[in-house]
Amino acid sequence: MSYDDFQATFMNENKKLRIMMAISSLIFVVILVLLIFEKKYFVYQGHPVFEERMLSESVCLEGFKSIVSGEPDDTTVSSGILGILKKDPFELEISKVLSLKSLEQGFCKIIINSKDKLMAFKIGLEGSDENPFYYKVLSIDELAYKEE
Repeated sequence: MSYDDFQATFMNENKKLRIMMAISSLIFVVILVLLIFEKKYFVYQGHPVFEERMLSESVCLEGFKSIVSGEPDDTTVSSGILGILKKDPFELEISKVLSLKSLEQGFCKIIINSKDKLMAFKIGLEGSDENPFYYKVLSIDELAYKEE
């Protein structure tokens, strides 16, 4: 093989390597930009304490208890409800919490015994797209008793 043939082959291979290097550098930069500007999501697999239903039930109970005690907690009650409670307080004596369950995403139902009366409430929750474990009490509706 002559020097001219070797140089031509070397230049041709070198050109291919430069093109491959430019393409891989471009891909690296694009991936880096996507990683920097991506939204952060919580990825969780494991213990059931972090499931949506269990957290929403805890927020329902704690938020409801703080509201009916007359001292609403701003970490579990939305600002809209806090404003309403300042104008018109909602006080209720809870003898016993009989049932607490999640109805659907964003709602739960609480059944209480208050002064020998059964009462049920449907509690709406405010969620967050950025933080899947964030909830606050958004609404409280008393459920009417139905005889069957």
